[in-house]
Amino acid sequence: MLEFFRDKWGREIDKSSLSPQLSRLYARGVLGRIPSTQGWFLIEAERHIQGFRPYLRSGRIAWAQPETVNRDPSYEPLLTRDIEAADAANAGDQFFREIQQQLESPERKAQMEAIAAAQKKLKP
Repeated sequence: MLEFFRDKWGREIDKSSLSPQLSRLYARGVLGRIPSTQGWFLIEAERHIQGFRPYLRSGRIAWAQPETVNRDPSYEPLLTRDIEAADAANAGDQFFREIQQQLESPERKAQMEAIAAAQKKLKP
């Protein structure tokens, strides 16, 4: 992008002044990320269709339903703010499910019963 600004408008832009702006636009859902190139892409609100996700395919941004492209390696999934938020929420949910399973395991219940029995014996 820095090269684009220099070539297009003849202006040198400092990376440190551009990064916060890009992050702000990403947080607002205006820009997305291309993981393989660390590049950015514009999310055109009028082109976004519910249930479709952005992919990089043959050097172009393609919007498709995940279930139609999930086994096609020519589609690279792209990052958007809502996808990252959903991934973080899913990761958090998964973490709490794992903790709940550990707490409800037979081994854990046996440990808790043993602790309770030992505490009973210690009471006068």
